[in-house]
Amino acid sequence: MSDPYRRAHIAHPILRLDVLAPDGTRQSEYRVFCKKQQRAVPMATCCGCVHCDSIDAGPAPSVNCTVPAESVAHEPDPDGLHTAVGQVLTHGVSAVEHGTSLRDALALLRAEDRRSLPVVDDGGVIVGVVYDAGAQQPALRDACVAASMSTSLAVPDTTPVRRALELMAAAHLRELTVIDEHHVPLGTFRDIDGLRWLVEARKG
Repeated sequence: MSDPYRRAHIAHPILRLDVLAPDGTRQSEYRVFCKKQQRAVPMATCCGCVHCDSIDAGPAPSVNCTVPAESVAHEPDPDGLHTAVGQVLTHGVSAVEHGTSLRDALALLRAEDRRSLPVVDDGGVIVGVVYDAGAQQPALRDACVAASMSTSLAVPDTTPVRRALELMAAAHLRELTVIDEHHVPLGTFRDIDGLRWLVEARKG
């Protein structure tokens, strides 16, 4: 019989979305993937929750919560068949608006040592992805990313870890963008992150 008074302490990583606009300015948005609700929520919503205890502003920023243990209790998932990919994200993501120049997109790719960047519309919704190879084409350097972007392989934050890894392997990619229920980028999921998670899950 479960103990209704037993509590679990959880640290939710703060996922920061930085969007580079055509004029060079950046806008930031902060969210967390709530393990109790199993979905991404704005940080303000998270901090206003009765379960929120504190915010840790250290090297790995997080929101610390105390929730009923049974609300986050799950069976072991060594194969990643049930654990949501949003639950294993530890960092947010940078994105570019569709009108941003390829020159600026390439500079951002190099600065962050990334292979790709999600491209978003004026409302922050993902519309494509720009890859480092495409951004380096000299003839398109002064064009906007919309001229070179490809169809995005993005997965909802509720996608199981195993499924996300399978999609990446099928597309011969090393990383993909995780999106929330509004199709706004939430974070980047890399194959190495998924494999490391599986190793840890199988230990436990």
